[in-house]
Amino acid sequence: MRKGFALPVILVIVVVAVAASIVYFLFRHKPTSPPQPSVSQALFTQADETADWKTYQSDKFSYKIRIPSEFTIIDRRSKDTNTDLFENLGLLEWIEIFSGYTTQFQIDVAIYNLKGLSLQEWISSQKFATQAKVPEIPNAQVAGLQAYRTQQQGTKDSLARISYYIPKSDRLYVLLFEYEDGTVYKNFEKFTKFELIDQILSTFQFID
Repeated sequence: MRKGFALPVILVIVVVAVAASIVYFLFRHKPTSPPQPSVSQALFTQADETADWKTYQSDKFSYKIRIPSEFTIIDRRSKDTNTDLFENLGLLEWIEIFSGYTTQFQIDVAIYNLKGLSLQEWISSQKFATQAKVPEIPNAQVAGLQAYRTQQQGTKDSLARISYYIPKSDRLYVLLFEYEDGTVYKNFEKFTKFELIDQILSTFQFID
């Protein structure tokens, strides 16, 4: 082989070897990020927090909600003898859910017949006044639908409350959470009252 030809070949081999070494070094020492939990793992972790809760389901009105297992459920629509109350208000269903009387935390699920009215028209037509003004435009989302959220501080005579108004077709679903200001539900020390509300609210689903 001629010397003039051998020199470039040697240089090419050297350059390729150096480049391969650099690439190997970079990939070998490339920092790795810690493994991220998969979506299924995240969902499992979230669902596990309510794994021992019980489910209330209304097939007639196509919804269900999960609540801590020791909560008590009272169907006021079937217990209350004052049928005029329900007829006059267009109240189709009224479920009261209690945490117990030693720690005041209550949930009401009420379903009304909107009778073709918008939410604001329906509110104006009611004989009772809502405790807090319902906003003109949606400010929350519940079970994939736009909702209207109100909040009211408690007084010495009444519990604090957070309400969600969810119009759906010709019905209005109202989720009302009542609690003592400053109270943490004693059997769920890891939750503040707002975290517990968010947990319960996240389980509310329409099933139609």
